[in-house]
Amino acid sequence: MDINKLYYFFAAAESDSFTRAAEHCHIAQTTMSKYIAQLEEETGCTLFLRSKSGLTLTEEGKRFYEGMKEIDRKYRALLSSLAPQKALCHLGLASQEFKGLDFLPAFQKAFPEISLSCHMAPVPELENGLEAGTLDGIIAPDAIVFPKRFATIPLMPVPQCLVCSEAHAQSLKDIPHILSALPFLTKADNPCYVDSCRRKFQAVYHASFGMSETIPTFTEQLLRLSLGHGFSILPYTPGSIGNGLYLFSLPPTFEEWTCLVYRPSHGSPALQRLISFFHEKKC
Repeated sequence: MDINKLYYFFAAAESDSFTRAAEHCHIAQTTMSKYIAQLEEETGCTLFLRSKSGLTLTEEGKRFYEGMKEIDRKYRALLSSLAPQKALCHLGLASQEFKGLDFLPAFQKAFPEISLSCHMAPVPELENGLEAGTLDGIIAPDAIVFPKRFATIPLMPVPQCLVCSEAHAQSLKDIPHILSALPFLTKADNPCYVDSCRRKFQAVYHASFGMSETIPTFTEQLLRLSLGHGFSILPYTPGSIGNGLYLFSLPPTFEEWTCLVYRPSHGSPALQRLISFFHEKKC
């Protein structure tokens, strides 16, 4: 059983609604429903009674909730007792412009006995480190696709902006004209992500880009943007940011999720403590 599913179950049981529970946990309602269905299949019993008025726990669901709450308390206490003095949690960073990671300093403050070590590198190098056990986890945007043997937990949604040169912002004026005139520059080597962005632009602005180009590094991406070679979607605040760049805010549908990627069978006590802490704060 994936212990992380329990936190979604707890949230659903305590909010009486899959929709509200999904909002509290910052996941899609369909994802919440899928996790609960998987949990019911694993336990072999119906945990919730579903009706128009909301959710209620079945008798089996109540017993499961009370039992797993007690197990969760013991599990978290055990993790704390196992973490040695100044245990290290090695995290790889798969991007250079992270936002929405306020929980990491909060975790460090709550657990000073666990030191967070962060290492920035290209994605293939990080994958090798995770496979070899030199990394406990990778923090990356959801636009990056990792092998299915790794588990992924969505952490925080990050608002996005459309970024282009100030010259293009002045001459093209608005997002629909920028989409029609410029190619999309992205670091994500993921055709599904590019197609998803194209569909979102079409749905929101009734216009979309034609060409896209993969740029390997964040530095090169910013340089190409400042030279007027295209536009990008980046996690910044609207307005001018210098270096000849200008930003237009994008609606929530363009939010990018920051995710934690790890090996389920090789999670260190320090990483499990981080995952538990995050779920406690999120749910």
